[in-house]
Amino acid sequence: MLGAVDGPWLCVAALLLVTLATAQGPLPRARTLWHLGLMTLAAAALRLTYGLWGPLHVNGQGPLWIRGALEPAALAGYGPGYFELLSWSTRLGIAPDRTVFASNAVLSALSPVLLFSAARLSGIGQGGALGAALVLSADAVTIRTSASEGYFAPLIALTLGVQAALALGLAAAQRHDRRAVALSWTGAGLLAAAAARIHPMSYLPLALSPLVVFGGSRSAWPTRLRLTVGAGLAIGIVVLLTSGRTIHAALSSSQMTARGIAALTSGDAAFLLAFLLLWLALRRWVERPWLPLLGIFSLLLMLATQASFQEHVLQKLSYQRLFWPGLLLGAAALLPRRMQGLAWAAAGALVTCAVLLFTALPYLQTLTTEQLEYRFLQTVLARIPTNCTVTSVTHAGLRLWEMPSYLVPSLRPGGAPHRSLESDSDLRDTIRSADCVVYIHSSLCSSTDGRPLCEAQERDFGLEEVTRQTFPARPSFAGLPYDRPEVEVVVWRSHKSGTRAESAPATVSDGAPITPALATLVYQQIVPLRQADGCSVARLDTSRFRLKITLRTADGVELAFEVASGRAPDGRQIGAWTLAAPADIERRCKNTLAAIERALGEIDPATVGGLEPTV
Repeated sequence: MLGAVDGPWLCVAALLLVTLATAQGPLPRARTLWHLGLMTLAAAALRLTYGLWGPLHVNGQGPLWIRGALEPAALAGYGPGYFELLSWSTRLGIAPDRTVFASNAVLSALSPVLLFSAARLSGIGQGGALGAALVLSADAVTIRTSASEGYFAPLIALTLGVQAALALGLAAAQRHDRRAVALSWTGAGLLAAAAARIHPMSYLPLALSPLVVFGGSRSAWPTRLRLTVGAGLAIGIVVLLTSGRTIHAALSSSQMTARGIAALTSGDAAFLLAFLLLWLALRRWVERPWLPLLGIFSLLLMLATQASFQEHVLQKLSYQRLFWPGLLLGAAALLPRRMQGLAWAAAGALVTCAVLLFTALPYLQTLTTEQLEYRFLQTVLARIPTNCTVTSVTHAGLRLWEMPSYLVPSLRPGGAPHRSLESDSDLRDTIRSADCVVYIHSSLCSSTDGRPLCEAQERDFGLEEVTRQTFPARPSFAGLPYDRPEVEVVVWRSHKSGTRAESAPATVSDGAPITPALATLVYQQIVPLRQADGCSVARLDTSRFRLKITLRTADGVELAFEVASGRAPDGRQIGAWTLAAPADIERRCKNTLAAIERALGEIDPATVGGLEPTV
């Protein structure tokens, strides 16, 4: 099975296989390719012009996914797929968030062409295929949300790629070209693996993809079923061989496994019933009467699971789009033979997009406080010196706020060092140990949960104000309101000073989130250690991003040091960990510290499950 690979090599391999399979059969006309190219350019222009260009995730989690494109360990609870797909874009010498936003917008712009290809290859007429592609191209929610860090755009594009590759294999099977079938369906499996390695949300749409073969086949029932099972097995085997361990870890740690499928509301049930009745009424007049089953099952799963994504309306609308590859493909198959003209396709797409825009417009125009705050910090942090450590309160109750420290110009790939403040003395200790410190009084501080800890940090901390801005209180997460109608965001910076104080504590920048399972494993490995220097582990304290290990010397003195998962600029690298220990521990507990370093070196945080921080 594959570990994290440095680049989108699964997608590259899939593209090569699908290209070889395409070359085995009839090629599309040049005129069709020109039209598809123009559609892609138009879709890209819409997304790059009207996109958010900011965070889509709720509860302050957007920067975590930008960091996930920079550091593979940041999203270890989900899988390495986001890093694999987008890490290359962060090395272009441009602000990493901008390149991630642009990359997702381009992936979204490719989706309409993939949908058109899947529709035509599965036997849908030109009008139905074009209408579905136009809806996906001009959908206002998709246009608005694609230029963000959200994983919906790449998951939709990859799912459509799987469906198009399966349909390509079906077309090859109908002309008895086994080589092209093998190439196409192996490519589909690689694309499915790339999606599955990004987020567990991809599993349900991917599981429905073989219905493209079932609905698109015109063979007798035994052959139809054999081809469908073969397509499903091809995808499943490739996914398990390349990513089985990743999927197992994601399923064992993901909060999504506890959300389940809910009962349909009366309105949702009526909508599903209307789709079902429409299929029964039209199936005798359509080319592929069984292909709408893909749309029916996609609609069913969408309606049955969307109740778990009610934190913000835009998030719910984005989640619904995750099932659009199957839903639009199934709906396109319902267009009767006599209505396959381009005029019908354009009119149907126009009406559909107008209705979708009308229902979503209020939520597309208004930015949340976190989105406004992010735009403000994009400008402010870009002017911060490269040697500064970025600090902020990032966790209070159920509230989270990921620091966008990558916005600070930095010579290291992961961006500027950053440190989460979790106790009253954290900021003071960081100021004493770092040459330059930037403290962000974020929107989290304007809440009943976050305000006490923020105020504790800000008492007599000796920083100078850089700038401040006030924003309207528009929460991104239902149930987590702000405690006042206006939210103030302030950026402070430490005064320039000389060398660090000799008594400064050893600290380490934040790494990847420390999960309970990972902390437990580290504790079990280091507590039994006994060395000749007489030191022992007194306790292990876990914060969200760091471990604090306290050693007790032979004469009863307690000394502490910090460990973070991943690479950081302000500590010693131990395998997949970074460690910072004060001189007293290096001198008095040298043997015990070395034994702990050996134990940490044998633990890979990416392979240890834990609770994921967000959806």
